[in-house]
Amino acid sequence: MMPVSFYVESDVLALLEPIPCVLIAREDNALRLLQKMHRDIQELRSVLSHFPDVLYQPLEMHYAVSKAIAAVNEKLISDLTSNFGWGGVVYAAFLAAFRPMMPFADYLRIARNRAPQNQWLVDLALREIEGCSDPEVGGHQSLIRAIRATLPSYPGEHIHLREWPIGEELAQLNLEKDAIAAVYRKSGASEAISEIKSSPWSKLLMV
Repeated sequence: MMPVSFYVESDVLALLEPIPCVLIAREDNALRLLQKMHRDIQELRSVLSHFPDVLYQPLEMHYAVSKAIAAVNEKLISDLTSNFGWGGVVYAAFLAAFRPMMPFADYLRIARNRAPQNQWLVDLALREIEGCSDPEVGGHQSLIRAIRATLPSYPGEHIHLREWPIGEELAQLNLEKDAIAAVYRKSGASEAISEIKSSPWSKLLMV
């Protein structure tokens, strides 16, 4: 069965992997992470201003967040809130807090109950989208706003999220899938892999 995602899962996971879900999921851990990011920005602002020509290991989290923010759009928020479990909801809320856009709000509201332990982060993102403050997470909000204002713009050409085909391309991909399955049943895995390499699936599966 073809996936309902807009983007190839491995590309989404590669984009988000440098941002530790276990840290941003918990309110206290997220606050400490944001405090460190803000402190590092203050101390290393001159280094950060030379991105992407100069990269510095202590700023890797800033680069990762900047890249994810540059990539986030309604399609990615849809994927994260629908196809990546509670962790996807956490990532969607975190990114939406840094790049608050009204189209993201409905996805977050619908997905809120899928991450019962992390609803505070969904609510924080919704408050940012609405442009209002929440005293319960005021520290998080002020840090996010300060970091957002100083993060560098990530070069778009360095962001690679492959989209699943739609329409006629999707129909053709399904035909190719059936052909590959037939080769596998008749000739085995080795021949099936060769068939994949010569088909549109190769670009999606990185074979």
